[in-house]
Amino acid sequence: MVHVTRIYHSGFLVETDHYFLIFDYYTGELPDLSGKKIIFFASHKHGDHYTEQIFEFEKQYTDVSYVLFHDISNKEQENILYVQSHESYEWEGVFIHTLQSTDEGCAFIVTADDKTFYHAGDLNWWHWEGEPEDFNKWQKGMYKKETDFLKEMKIDYAFVVLDPRQEQNATLGMLELLKKCKIKHLFPMHFDCWGGKEAILPYLSLEEVKPYVSIIEMEDSVIFDENS
Repeated sequence: MVHVTRIYHSGFLVETDHYFLIFDYYTGELPDLSGKKIIFFASHKHGDHYTEQIFEFEKQYTDVSYVLFHDISNKEQENILYVQSHESYEWEGVFIHTLQSTDEGCAFIVTADDKTFYHAGDLNWWHWEGEPEDFNKWQKGMYKKETDFLKEMKIDYAFVVLDPRQEQNATLGMLELLKKCKIKHLFPMHFDCWGGKEAILPYLSLEEVKPYVSIIEMEDSVIFDENS
């Protein structure tokens, strides 16, 4: 069983048989997390991806640990793993690989209870109208290079940027990933601060996106059986 809950913006709670995996949480309500290992992941220190409030959960639960990008390194505790880009780790029984963001921090590839999860953090094809051509060219090359690490990878659940501020370029990163990987379920993210779901729904009607609509998850809470 896998239960995915959309919290806010890029924040997600993933419940598996033995874990609560919480990605890029900084605000929003969380349910009771008793009975399983709790691991908080933070891709970088930006205020819409990380808050020190995650350490308050140690007061309520006993089995809490943290996987944090190294730019957050303001605490030294045995239950914190600080990570770099392009590294692999085993932590609390889960396997973690990191990619380098095209903005700040890292993306996470996490395998837990025989399921593979990809959380992009701010790794995206950030093409912006009005930016210098060299910047947009670098973004394209860097994103393609980083996502090449995922070529042909089977990803059960992917959490991927779909930011409406990019206007007609918003789907570039998502589509590039969908073409390279074998993704079962994709959850768009990074839109709540800029218009919410209503702002990204039009992208799902684009001709280039339609072939993938069946795997794009827009619900706030979805429970998948063991075969999903």
